[in-house]
Parts: sequence; structure tokens; C-alpha cells
Amino acid sequence: MDIIINGRYAALKSGTSFDMVFDNRLFSGSDTYTLAITLPLKDCPENLAIFGNIDRNDIKITRVALPCIISDTRSQKIGVAAVTEISDTEVKIQFLEGRSVQNYDTTLDEVYINELELGCPASLSLSNNTPASVWAVDSSTNYVALPWCNGDNGYVTEYANGTYSWAEDNEDKLSFQPFLLHVVEKILDAIGYTYDLSTWRNSSVLRYLLVCNTLPASWGLPDFSYALPHWSVPEFFEKLELFMGCY
Repeated sequence: MDIIINGRYAALKSGTSFDMVFDNRLFSGSDTYTLAITLPLKDCPENLAIFGNIDRNDIKITRVALPCIISDTRSQKIGVAAVTEISDTEVKIQFLEGRSVQNYDTTLDEVYINELELGCPASLSLSNNTPASVWAVDSSTNYVALPWCNGDNGYVTEYANGTYSWAEDNEDKLSFQPFLLHVVEKILDAIGYTYDLSTWRNSSVLRYLLVCNTLPASWGLPDFSYALPHWSVPEFFEKLELFMGCY
């Protein structure tokens, strides 16, 4: 058996063994992981080359996860090696794969989607837009302004002679509803991720899933984030998986 960490072969103690758990993310929310794997550090140049002076007291270690491959003659698992314990003689790691890696990474646990900057429509002016212009949808449309009312807020339309127009008692501001795809793209942009959502964008049905959350334009909160729930980024994508039936 070989354990390759950060591109280097780790040195194992004679008789090393460990437990590997093959989880099902559909039931447990995680994938493959191991219990503790102990690797020697003292007088072990191979592992010192991987971890450096990780055992020094003056080096503050928080969360360390290095690319890792575990392979034998029958299988190969690709993931990360998370450092769990350090002493002057050895280091303990835990192998994580797939969703288990995501569960380990808590970077985005305190990043909330309603606190990100997700952008706002190009023009909020009611007088500069017609109902037809803010309702029209094509492959490049990212949001629409459907009429709605919330007590005295919101806006309404009138229909006469085959055309719609804004009712005279509306304020000169529109509030827009974004498509779900646009919200996802803007969240990924805000947290610095690259992505490929072309399959979603090319879908004649899923492309037009609409997020109806919106706030009265008179509140002066046009950024799409303000109308979203207080969910962390991981929580949002967990909800998205359930809703879309995807990973």
C-alpha cells in the first residue's frame, strides 16, 4: 500500500494498519474517510520532507489538509490528508474524500449569502422601463420585475387596448426578482470560485427558475442579497442540492 501526500511517498511504520469507512453521502452527508493514520516524524526524512518542521513548538498549526492518494493493487482513493495530531516523534492524519473534504473545510461556514454583494438591476426607474421591457425573457435575462403588492408597497399594472402600463399611483421605482441561476453565479463570484454552469444555463426549463424573494424598492435595498435567507454558503448549496436533485 502507498500513501502519497502532496506528491511525495509517505514512510509508514512496519505493520501499519488503519480503518477506512466507505460512507454514502445520500444517507450520512459524507464520503470515504479513515480513522487516524500514524506516520513517523523523528529521524524520518521522507515524512519531514512532506510536513516540514510541523512539530516545532514555535509553529502555530491550525487546519492543515494536503492532497493525498491512497493506493494498493486493487484500488485508489484520491482526497486530502488532514493533520489531526502532532508530537515530536509522529504526526497523525485522517484521509478524507469527496464530501468528507467539504465537511472538514469550515472556511465558508460563517459566510452568509444575505451578507454578500450579489449586484442589483441596471435600472430601478419605473419611468425608464415599460412592463414589456422588464417582463421580457431570453437566454441572457438575469432578472425580471413582476408586479406585486405588500400592503402599500410594491407596484401594479393596468391593461387597456391590448397593452399593459404602470398604474399612476406607483412610485418611480421597480423591484426585481432574479433567476436562481443568476443568484448561484453571483454567490460563486462573490466567494472567488470558478464554475461551469453551462448545462444549467442551456436548459429550457431550469434556466428560468425564479427566486420570487424581493423587497419594496422604496426601502432602498436593491442588492439581491438583502431578500435572501440568512443561510451560510454551505447551507445554501445543501438546500440547492435537495431542490435541484443534484450534487
